[in-house]
Amino acid sequence: MKRLKHKHIITSINSIRFLFELNGLKLEDTNSSDNLKYRIIYAFNFTWLNFDGIGELIWFCDGIWSSEHFVKLAAMFPCVIMCFLSNIKMILHNLNEKKVADLINSFKELEDDEFINDTDADDRSKEKIYEEEMKYLEKIVKIVKVLNVVTVIAFGIAPFLLMGAHYLETKEFMPVLPFYVKYYLFDPYNMKYYGLLYLHQFWSMCICLIGILGVDMLFCTMCVFIKIHFKLLEYDFERFIPIHTTPHGCLRENETITRRFKWLVKKHQKVISCSNLLNRIHSNEFMMNFFTSSFLICLSAFIITVVEEMRFRISFLSFLVTSLQQLFLLCFFGDMVMTCSINLSGSIYSSLWHSVKCNIGKQLSYALQRSQKPCKITAGGFIDVNLIVFTQIIGKTWTLFALLRTIFNP
Repeated sequence: MKRLKHKHIITSINSIRFLFELNGLKLEDTNSSDNLKYRIIYAFNFTWLNFDGIGELIWFCDGIWSSEHFVKLAAMFPCVIMCFLSNIKMILHNLNEKKVADLINSFKELEDDEFINDTDADDRSKEKIYEEEMKYLEKIVKIVKVLNVVTVIAFGIAPFLLMGAHYLETKEFMPVLPFYVKYYLFDPYNMKYYGLLYLHQFWSMCICLIGILGVDMLFCTMCVFIKIHFKLLEYDFERFIPIHTTPHGCLRENETITRRFKWLVKKHQKVISCSNLLNRIHSNEFMMNFFTSSFLICLSAFIITVVEEMRFRISFLSFLVTSLQQLFLLCFFGDMVMTCSINLSGSIYSSLWHSVKCNIGKQLSYALQRSQKPCKITAGGFIDVNLIVFTQIIGKTWTLFALLRTIFNP
């Protein structure tokens, strides 16, 4: 029962491909006409997003200069940070698109590279490993998509809730936009422009969240496939030495074991290379993630606790949940890569290493030593991305939040 050619990696990539295509980002090599199409879409969305992003930044700076109320400034700052983070992620993805394509191709090769002597039982067991991890990944992707859709809806309907409440109270219509953006050439609250500006800001928000979501989901997908191949290595290392093997077994049997062991070592090296390549792609981006996460989470929580307007509470509650989800997923999947790479050492030790010739046993000891060195995803090359870092960031965020609450008197 042989699998279709690299069907699992293709299925996973196709499930998130639209997140990249909407922003003109590539996942695999394309021809020149498609390249031009992607570049045009990216340039259009980049200009669209940053028209509002720069306007938000100008409004924020003007607010500081004119001594705008602190809560109003604090409500705008997370949006500025999120726009900046989305730009960084999309720009770095564009710069690393060749590495991304190489990584996906490497996983295709790993999936196709089945050992020639695998039995039907091996195929069924390995297929089960794929199915379990793929179902797990699908659940994660669905949950994250739902959370981001809720955030978009919350920010989208918040202005209408405020306008409705104001009309019921005063019988006057007061146009409200999702974000504070500085427009010099016209009055954004003039009804001639309001509809277009609302749609413009709404799509800017979609571009921003889709850019972040796509890159993060690609990282999670690649981490799951690294885990899959480490689990396949565990399965093969535990079984590559037959039960009836003895140190003085026949020559043909020893040659088969040696050949299979060499194949496993090469596969292990290739999985490690994939992990290192994934780290090079995302390392700088994660540095920005960690740098901005404390501000995003802290200010979102602060706004929820101090503002009286319900639209801000609804919007920033969903914003807070989305920010926490982004940070947790990155740390969780980074931790998962470290854990599954170390777990391989237990499978190597569980193999029947004591029943083979000394030279194979010696080589197994080298493989065991290498497997005890974890594969790591880092932020900036010096901060390990794992759950320990997540708890540290949350701790610092809570300290900053408590400080803000102490200083500010609503």
